[in-house]
Amino acid sequence: MDDTERYAYGHSAKGKRCYAEKPGKKSIRINFIGGLRGKQFMAPMMVEGYCNANVYQAYIDQCLIPCLSPGETVIMDNASFHKSKRVKEAIEGAGCHLLFLPPYSPDLNPIEHIWSPLKNRVRMKLDALRHLKCNTQ
Repeated sequence: MDDTERYAYGHSAKGKRCYAEKPGKKSIRINFIGGLRGKQFMAPMMVEGYCNANVYQAYIDQCLIPCLSPGETVIMDNASFHKSKRVKEAIEGAGCHLLFLPPYSPDLNPIEHIWSPLKNRVRMKLDALRHLKCNTQ
């Protein structure tokens, strides 16, 4: 998520162009990484910048593995960095099983129901801060 991430649509009178403001400067990108055990959010990590295989491996090693118990099953979507050999070895080395969701099936991934409201709350806070900053300069 970056601080300029917005929906690519808006509303205006019929036949009128819809305008919106967009900052011209480079934005900050923040990634939230975490797991879900039942209804409990677990092993959260926040990273400034983009997520890649190295960042995700650090998350697995430092945050997720310490929270797992042998015999648990870890289910992931098909992001390319989820499928590295090192991720699989780390999870299986902790005595856990690794399964992947079918491709293009966010509806089967319950954590998506946590990310969406979280992103919206963060966006609202950033918008309020941005407006406050604009109105005081």
